[in-house]
Amino acid sequence: MFNNKISNFFLILAFIIATISSCKRGLLETAPRDQLTSAIALSDFSGVTSVLNSAYRKTFGFIYYGQRLIVAGEVLSDNAIIFNNTGRYVPESVNARFEHFGIWTDFQGSTEGAAANAWTVINDCNVVIKFAPIAPDGTNADKARVVAEAKFLRALAYHNLAKVYGYEPNARMTEVGNVFNLAVPIRTTPTEVLSDAKGVVRATNVEVYTLIKKDLLDAIGVLGYSTSATRNKASRNAAEALLARVYLYEGNWVEATKYANGVISNSGGSVLMTPANLIASHTASTTFNPESLFELEIRSSDWGGGEGTNNALASMFNSQSGGIRALTASDELLASYEAGDVRRGVWVNGPGLPLKVECKKWSRKHDNAQGIDWIPVLRLSEMHLIIAEAASETGGDAIAVATVNALRAQRGLPALTAANSTGQNLKNAILRERRVEFAAEGHRWFDLKRKGIDIQKPLVSVTAGAPATIPATSFLMLANIPQDEININPALKQNPGY
Repeated sequence: MFNNKISNFFLILAFIIATISSCKRGLLETAPRDQLTSAIALSDFSGVTSVLNSAYRKTFGFIYYGQRLIVAGEVLSDNAIIFNNTGRYVPESVNARFEHFGIWTDFQGSTEGAAANAWTVINDCNVVIKFAPIAPDGTNADKARVVAEAKFLRALAYHNLAKVYGYEPNARMTEVGNVFNLAVPIRTTPTEVLSDAKGVVRATNVEVYTLIKKDLLDAIGVLGYSTSATRNKASRNAAEALLARVYLYEGNWVEATKYANGVISNSGGSVLMTPANLIASHTASTTFNPESLFELEIRSSDWGGGEGTNNALASMFNSQSGGIRALTASDELLASYEAGDVRRGVWVNGPGLPLKVECKKWSRKHDNAQGIDWIPVLRLSEMHLIIAEAASETGGDAIAVATVNALRAQRGLPALTAANSTGQNLKNAILRERRVEFAAEGHRWFDLKRKGIDIQKPLVSVTAGAPATIPATSFLMLANIPQDEININPALKQNPGY
């Protein structure tokens, strides 16, 4: 029975969280002031649901999926270059030391809600996982569902942190002469007071991946499949898709194929677009992307004032409705598109400078506000390319070719040539398919990193001061842990090179 003593504890907890949230937000984060305050009573199921909604909202904060996690993956690699020098991403474009993804701490100069980072998402999820089962109301099924959704969001956050701040399991860091296998600390209980986070150490990448996989398997066992109206919520097919991605990063080709095939068989209504409809699927303003398995739905009420215009993902690549258009596609990316590839249509000539393109993937408007969008996190096409890559790595070239060709047909392209249908040429073709399929979606840096491929910087970036090549063994492949976090908690070990 949920007694008064426990109820009072919830109220005290909410007050503590609200009080100490003014501290620097990183691993020691508890919650932003405008999300968890004493007004959100964790003494009932609706309070727990509010915290889950907070976790969803923080997932599209500007430091996370709302901008930086996606944009940095393009500009740190070879897909995007500076177009309009607003100061944004200039040091990242030349891969300057200490200039990286930075999803550990705040987006400076932004409102609290938009500033949330991966750790704030994890803490909200931990609150839900701990307190939902003991809420005095709500059905057991509803409690299990919100816990499963929280585990999905926690797994997503931990995978992003692990791939930004560490290598994939079994990867080597040759400069330090041995195996560098640290990822990020593991926190599975709420940070209720500052002392809860002090003294934490970084777990290994294997340990973090083990947690991620367990969370996703737990979620799969509870959640139902999505519908065309629920793709902004965690679902079984979204959890299976993320698990397929995690297994791909881990190099477990069998499990990656298993779960990717499962998603294709039970996609929750998601379908590959035809060549005639692909561009419209990216730009339609009234629906989720039909290919999406999980999207983040952003409304104008989520970002106040000029937030959308100044900082939204759409604004980084577009000039419409006041967008700052800080970035454009590199010549090298544009050259990767084959003649007839309808995906090239997401890049269009911008006003004033016809040779400098804008990306229309993020041009959809929601609530008639610039930069207010749906952001696809998991798409059906990724499952096809996961199957193809796994097959090419295990001697299944025929399966890989058939899978790639099925996707290419939906993109207006003919089958792969014989020369590109075997061996390393096939692997290169699959990587190229990933590059053009997910351009401006933040995958490029991580694809090159996990496969141990040197990054050849765009010529214009090299001219601006970037090194011509970022070797796969360079310390620059990992982001630095913020020094303020290490000052607060010396038990955190910094990444090599910093």
